[in-house]
Amino acid sequence: MNSIMSPSGIETLVSLEAPLDKIIPGKPLPSRQTPFGLWDDVQYYAALFLSALFSKISTGRVRQYFEDKALFQPKSCSRLNKIKSRHLAQHIGEDLFFESDQDVHLHGWYLPGDPEKPTVIFAQGNYGNMNHREAIMKAFANHQLGLFIFSYRGYGKSTGKPTEEGLYQDFKAASHYLSEVHHIPYIQQVAMGESLGGAVAIHAACEIPFQAVVVCSTFTQIPDVYDVFKQKIPLLKWLLVSNDRIKQHFSSIDKIQNIQCPILLIQGDQDPIVPLEMSQRLFFCVPPHHYKKCVVVEGGDHDNLFYIAPSEIMETMTQFLEGIPQ
Repeated sequence: MNSIMSPSGIETLVSLEAPLDKIIPGKPLPSRQTPFGLWDDVQYYAALFLSALFSKISTGRVRQYFEDKALFQPKSCSRLNKIKSRHLAQHIGEDLFFESDQDVHLHGWYLPGDPEKPTVIFAQGNYGNMNHREAIMKAFANHQLGLFIFSYRGYGKSTGKPTEEGLYQDFKAASHYLSEVHHIPYIQQVAMGESLGGAVAIHAACEIPFQAVVVCSTFTQIPDVYDVFKQKIPLLKWLLVSNDRIKQHFSSIDKIQNIQCPILLIQGDQDPIVPLEMSQRLFFCVPPHHYKKCVVVEGGDHDNLFYIAPSEIMETMTQFLEGIPQ
């Protein structure tokens, strides 16, 4: 694989149509192709606006309820079984439930890989469910890395109610499940997350000695994301609560320097929600002596990275993991 490194140490993945040298070719998109359709976008922003509005005019627990509604947007699991049977049945080794907190049971899919390779624990973003991560699961199914993907509490078939601390606990429970049930030690596990899930993976890596952390389209902290929304949608300047009133921060910018394992950041340069600058800030907050890399997918937005370059991202991850100093 050819590689061009910028002065900042940030590598670039380019599409076939990009006017740059071909580094890691992406898949051209002839039309909109993401895990979410236009109706998903309408539902997402409608929920964001309404939740922000009611949060603005409410107080106490009512305000917190609507802040949570704006942040956590799970979808029903009506398509889960259809997708499993249509595309992934031959790859899913186990359709399972495991316990997080008491009375909180999480649903997960385990796709075993090469036993000599690490297994990736994947944490999704704040919207949808496992069915929206079909492209990610298919990418892993075609490579040697194992994958354990699960639904947070309150998402899909998992029980409970999502909270910041609850999601952190869910990821640790997933890691513990792999260790205890499948006998995959922590050092053979890779914490991976997209968007909000990247913040969850980073938090877990501050406490668990993973082999590495891989985050995609991950923000610095929730207040910074709200600032982006306020800049793009003027009405949200009034609707969204002020940063000092936000209760759930998912502040990776304050935690990433505490990670003791290697970290790979993957980011699209056309992301309208998490600008490239956020990944750059996270990258430079990792201590210089760490084994780290930030990879930019040209033409990538917040949701389409595994549609643009699934094989190329998997190759990048594999080479990164194989290059970890012993």
